[in-house]
Amino acid sequence: MKKILAAIAVLGCALPTIATAAEVPLSKRLTSRFLLQSDAHDAAWYVHPATNERYSLRDSDICFSTAASLALGISDADLAKLATPAARKRNAKLASRLRGRFLLAVQQHGALLYFSPVDSARSPIPDGDTCLTLAKRLGQKVKTKELASIPMNTEQLIFDPAFSQVASAKIVNGKPVAGRYPNQILPIASLTKLMTALVISDLKPDWEREITLTAEDLAYPQTQVDPGDITSEVAFAVGDTVTVRELWVAMLVSSSNQAAITLADHSGLPIPAFVSAMNSKSRALGLNRTVFIEPTGLDPDNISTAAEMAKIAAAAFANPTIADTTVLKEFTIAARQTDGAIRAVPVTNRNYSLLQFSVDGAKTGFLYEAQRTVAVRKGNTIAVVLHARSMSERNQLLTTFLGEPKKP
Repeated sequence: MKKILAAIAVLGCALPTIATAAEVPLSKRLTSRFLLQSDAHDAAWYVHPATNERYSLRDSDICFSTAASLALGISDADLAKLATPAARKRNAKLASRLRGRFLLAVQQHGALLYFSPVDSARSPIPDGDTCLTLAKRLGQKVKTKELASIPMNTEQLIFDPAFSQVASAKIVNGKPVAGRYPNQILPIASLTKLMTALVISDLKPDWEREITLTAEDLAYPQTQVDPGDITSEVAFAVGDTVTVRELWVAMLVSSSNQAAITLADHSGLPIPAFVSAMNSKSRALGLNRTVFIEPTGLDPDNISTAAEMAKIAAAAFANPTIADTTVLKEFTIAARQTDGAIRAVPVTNRNYSLLQFSVDGAKTGFLYEAQRTVAVRKGNTIAVVLHARSMSERNQLLTTFLGEPKKP
């Protein structure tokens, strides 16, 4: 052996290296497997064997639709070759090729199944609940940090909870000039209200029309968040009668979710139709990675990218009724109570540090999933920051886009 090594050294050759498991990318080691995000309530994922990208299976509907979209068609004859251990042994090449794949039995009315790489068993997937149960049973636990090393697919319109960076975009005169991760899909929180405002504006509301707030209007935010969570509101009370204009100001200045849902509910469109109009408006702006679920932004499945959010902000802030309202510092609503008395309801813009940038339009948002979000216009510049972990981080990025803010 010493002579062999010496000869190799003399010839200047290198011994071949054998990759250890640690040197093989996690995506390849876990290809075709179900994964469970152990530090995020065992959220389920699937790693596609062809691309080594991960797909979210976070609920039964998504699990089933994803499995169906990724499935390979298979004939009954080939399916029979995977039926038993003996059959799989005889057809080892086929079994190896299909292990870990979702399969669609095309001669059985599209019956869906999964051929497990764990035990080489065929598991039928008749519905979403079965799909998610299967993923939980066969899933390998990984931490979020490990999951983040596996590339997220670009097909699912869904935000990536393993993303830990800040996304941003700057456009000047409608053209992108700067940004990081501008195409990363993320929750946008209350930036949603810019699209809500655009749709309301398109419907040409009667600004002086009076609306009486109901218990259902005021309870809406708590139906969207965990019990006890605080949402951004003003001091409305059940039975208050206010104008459309006053609700508009509450929505855009104090980011009142109660005002947003009430405006949508009294827009002349049922809420599902209103949300449909939001998504239609998004498509009309040429956006394909933006989805709205409801009008306030409390649902983290209201998603967009920094680049697409910049286009929404450009459209919204081009409307003076929207832009001018968002930079009001304060306003007082004259709410008529059930006894006829008028009560002053203060509306305050709490974006003090943001206004120091002398912006011409501004909207912020916050959700745990979204972290801090902001969209602003200053002159011919639109700047968007998504998923900033603090106001300091958010404002630091805005400084690079807009210049130094005025000192208070």
